Amino acid sequence: MSRNHWRSIDWSATTGSLPKVLAMADLPRLRVSSAHFARKVNPAVSADLLDALDADIL
Repeated sequence: MSRNHWRSIDWSATTGSLPKVLAMADLPRLRVSSAHFARKVNPAVSADLLDALDADIL
């Protein structure tokens, strides 16, 4: 059984109990991670990041 949950979550800029909203600056870290999922994205903030991830995958 693996303890890796395959998620990338950045708690460095927390507001209360919420993780950081990921943006384009997080792309290099996401590309080298072994994560299959990323949390937390917001279409208003993360649109460029989501487009870049789509381009990597598709």
